Amino acid sequence: HETHIKSFFEVPFICGSAVKELASYVKDRLNNPVVLSPDTGAIELAREAAQVIGCEYDYLEKTRITPTEIKVAPKNLHVEGRDVLIVDDIISTGGTVATAIRMLKEQGAENVIVACVHPVLIGDALNKLYTSGASEVIGTDTFPSPVSKVSVDRVILELLRESGF
Repeated sequence: HETHIKSFFEVPFICGSAVKELASYVKDRLNNPVVLSPDTGAIELAREAAQVIGCEYDYLEKTRITPTEIKVAPKNLHVEGRDVLIVDDIISTGGTVATAIRMLKEQGAENVIVACVHPVLIGDALNKLYTSGASEVIGTDTFPSPVSKVSVDRVILELLRESGF
């Protein structure tokens, strides 16, 4: 989702997103949803997912305290009784998202579903997400994992068609 990096390279490449596919995968299972990104860096992903679902979106205030410790500040998001979809580009250790899940559950979120494009999920990351209160974790097949439920085949095919290949 960092399209500005194109300027750093001399070879042509195409940027694409599988967020619409992730949102479509969960759309019909959400009740009174809100889409959140775990920080400002992924707000465009949340916006893209919210457009597919037809709901509001926002981001969480994240502050990195140390390289391994983060703080997610509570926001007045009115999540009580609602389903929350957290959307991110990549989940490695799961620390940031696990903290966000706990905060959202404390604020009364009904179900918290986590969707990421690249489910790297190092070590016990997946367990960390579920023990924090996630009701479901889904990812694409860009990085094979137990949560790779959404294929990026159609996204890649469409990008190739649009670029003339």
